[in-house]
Amino acid sequence: TAEPALAPFELAIGDSETFDALVGSGAMARLLPHTRIWARTSPATKVAVLEMHIARGLICAMAGDGGNDCGALRAAHAGVALSEAEASVVSPFTTSTGSVQSVVDLLCEGRATLATSFGSYKFLIIYGQFFSVLKLSCFFFGNILCNAIYLLIDAITVTTLTAAMALSLPKDELAPYRPPSSLLGLNTVTSVLSVQLCNTIFFVINMRLMASDEGYIQWPANLTQSADWWLLGDNWESTTIFVSVYFPFLASAACFSFGAAFRRPLVRNFWLSALLVFLAAFTTLLLLLPVNNLSRAFHIASEQFNSPCPPSCYPPDRKADFNAFDYSGNCSTCPSNPVWLVYQQPPPHGAGGAPSPAMSLQMRLRLWGLTVLNCAIIIAWEWLQREGPALAFCRRLRADSGSGWRPVGIVLEMAQLAQAHEEH
Repeated sequence: TAEPALAPFELAIGDSETFDALVGSGAMARLLPHTRIWARTSPATKVAVLEMHIARGLICAMAGDGGNDCGALRAAHAGVALSEAEASVVSPFTTSTGSVQSVVDLLCEGRATLATSFGSYKFLIIYGQFFSVLKLSCFFFGNILCNAIYLLIDAITVTTLTAAMALSLPKDELAPYRPPSSLLGLNTVTSVLSVQLCNTIFFVINMRLMASDEGYIQWPANLTQSADWWLLGDNWESTTIFVSVYFPFLASAACFSFGAAFRRPLVRNFWLSALLVFLAAFTTLLLLLPVNNLSRAFHIASEQFNSPCPPSCYPPDRKADFNAFDYSGNCSTCPSNPVWLVYQQPPPHGAGGAPSPAMSLQMRLRLWGLTVLNCAIIIAWEWLQREGPALAFCRRLRADSGSGWRPVGIVLEMAQLAQAHEEH
């Protein structure tokens, strides 16, 4: 016959003999979820209690301050020694406060670390996925971004932002739920895919906006030589690709560093906030200011790469050679890029193309505005996932599955008791 269902109750076991008797009768297995207190227990009993909880698939922590707690501290998933005596030798975590509040502090630190690790993971996944879009676009148009852009993205932005994201501090309060802990979980996958989808849509919009501008002329990739890779960045495509990819990188670092329930707000991370503001302002000025030495170093299309060149400047019997080209007199306005130089050369030795203007300020403002809108959307979406209905839905799914909520309630009660003890 089936055992009768137990009415809701909580049990306290007063000594090791009672515990042994319940284990021997087989009743302890049923009573274990209802037992909240074990008093005057031997070191072996403490280990046995922990092992019974671990056997039920629970993650167990143990706090102790004496030599009789060493076995349980070793058996637990996380042991916290409340003194610097012999218990600290076997425990991975030690505190000198002697208060169980240290368990709450440890959980706050651990959850903040887990949230930060997943934020960094998602940031680097977005970096890798979106960088593949960048490379495929460059292959399609036949251009290559200049070295300064690659150094800015790889050596400066990704390195410094990843390090700064790790400086996020935990909140002082312990939330009644845990952060996502699965790399392929619903929250993680939805977050990455939604951000990547939004970035890709706006990337296509920006490229279409560039192609629809009346001053745009497609980069003549058929006139390039693959060995001269450093000449392939003087075009509108490189500037549009750079701006469309770089700003979402910064926005991804911001939205994956939201404080939510486990970390302090983003603005409390001084280094990350300062880096994001500096890099965003630097790139904005780089794009919108008139042509200058810095914009030339980054090959920004505010410079007229395909400047007009009179037909009389070209040799009539051969293809124009950049190294031997005479830029004196009325030929001083001819393109300094060999590809654009040959593009304007009359047939049969050149393509006979027309000159094209620099990217106008209006065009660059529209490009910047669309990119900022892209950043705003992914930040708002990620905030809804972390703070709004999406996160609440995921928590309800976990609550319905009955996974691991009672230990969290016990720890919260421990925190309240510890706080009351310290106040008195």
